[in-house]
Amino acid sequence: MIFIVASITGSDNTDMSDNADMSDCSGPDPGASGSNEPPVVANEMALVPPMEQTDDDIITNTKMSSRYGHIYTTKGKNVSCNPDASEAEFSAFVGKIGLDECVPNNYNSIVRKFWQIAHVRCTSDAERLFGVLGAYADIVAVGVSVGGQCSAVYRRKGYAKPDFADIEIVKFYTPRLGGRRNADDVMFKCLKAWGEMQVELMANYQMHIPVVNVDSVMSEWANRTEDEVLTDIIESKEKSKKRTATVREKFVAEHSGDLVKLRKMRSVTADLSIIKASDTTVLSIHAFAPPPSQLQCWRRDVSDGSIQHFSMKQFIYDGTVMEHTKYALVLYGPPKLGKTPFAKAVATCLAMVHQTKSQAEPFSIVVNTADSLPRGGDARMKSGVVLVFDDLRPSEPRLNRPAHSSEDMKVLGDVPDGGDMSARYSDVHFEPMMPRIFTSNASCPHEFFRAFPSALKTMSNNEVMDMDPHALALVKRFAFCEIQVCLIPQALRDAYDLSRAAPAMEVAGTLLSGANAIP
Repeated sequence: MIFIVASITGSDNTDMSDNADMSDCSGPDPGASGSNEPPVVANEMALVPPMEQTDDDIITNTKMSSRYGHIYTTKGKNVSCNPDASEAEFSAFVGKIGLDECVPNNYNSIVRKFWQIAHVRCTSDAERLFGVLGAYADIVAVGVSVGGQCSAVYRRKGYAKPDFADIEIVKFYTPRLGGRRNADDVMFKCLKAWGEMQVELMANYQMHIPVVNVDSVMSEWANRTEDEVLTDIIESKEKSKKRTATVREKFVAEHSGDLVKLRKMRSVTADLSIIKASDTTVLSIHAFAPPPSQLQCWRRDVSDGSIQHFSMKQFIYDGTVMEHTKYALVLYGPPKLGKTPFAKAVATCLAMVHQTKSQAEPFSIVVNTADSLPRGGDARMKSGVVLVFDDLRPSEPRLNRPAHSSEDMKVLGDVPDGGDMSARYSDVHFEPMMPRIFTSNASCPHEFFRAFPSALKTMSNNEVMDMDPHALALVKRFAFCEIQVCLIPQALRDAYDLSRAAPAMEVAGTLLSGANAIP
């Protein structure tokens, strides 16, 4: 069945009984024509793109608001096509609310009912009917349903009967609003359900349904104090018990515990930074000396205990070699040697390699602690995103939590497969193929994390193979690169120091010169 809908602001079918029995919801089958004669189908409606609306247009032209959303009129008619139309939702609506029917000759019996549904004989009358109803209603929609039938639903602006002229109406229907205070809520659901079963739809309105999800609530709470958040939860729980509760109020009430937990989790990620590929503060990989091809990395092969060497270029990419897809890399050595800028430069290269098909700009995540990583289904924790753990100290306690265990480090180092690691408030989930780089001021792997043997680099092959299986499982996940000289050329360091001091130099040159010069 197809319907045309019209509405009158601030009105409802108040002429209906306040005591309507909701269990007795008789009405026509949404797929039935209301007549034994098959409908006459002719002249399909021409489809045109919907009119664009600004936020001001929506606010100014909103004609009906409900707790589910708003209906606002548009600058012109919107004609759309829905090949996936379904009668399921409207059938459910009819079954729950019910429709009263009226033959055209008995129109006076529904003359005081503003919301009306008219079943039309011919689809060729759709556009003409749209124009007729525009003079009697402020919200109008005409559609052709999945069954190929045309109909109209409208909420009139007054008691005058629309002049249908020679447009043949098969039957009228009126929703059983029963004098409810939430009539607008009911009709919003009616219009939405009706619209979803239309293959072709012509309307002078659009529906705005607010998106309520975890992210929308977190965004609202971002700048609120704990007291304000708690007040919001209490008020939402109280209002959710009422029939007038909004979708947001119900969502917050039902998920308040998880929302508060997630808010706490996100609050501990303050030391997280996102490095985008276009970030001009990140040095080019070509700016470092010695270059990646001359920096030697090493690891222990747990299949035979041997030590394996490869260049940093091979860690990033060298023809067919990309060691970063197999191992997490620890850059270790004394401070002030440029390990962090180098790690960020390498991460930027890898991000561009692994995120080339992403619609967003390639990026890396830099954190000081594993607890600072996003979780709770955060979209940033996805395959191809490079993680830089800057000066991570896994052997030291984490505030009121113990130091990382070997099991934690196995997950942190498992680039190919990822995994889940226990963290503050909830686990951190690593997707497969998230390259990882660690920087440390440690002098050796053992100083970085005590579960690594103190002489890991110089141990014999047999000594490696005699290690505890848990230690071997840890060793096989990591590679190491000892930084012994500063990777940033002196000219770059001087330019960087000068750029940092330039603003203060300019102010000092103005304030501390002439008569104010320091003696």
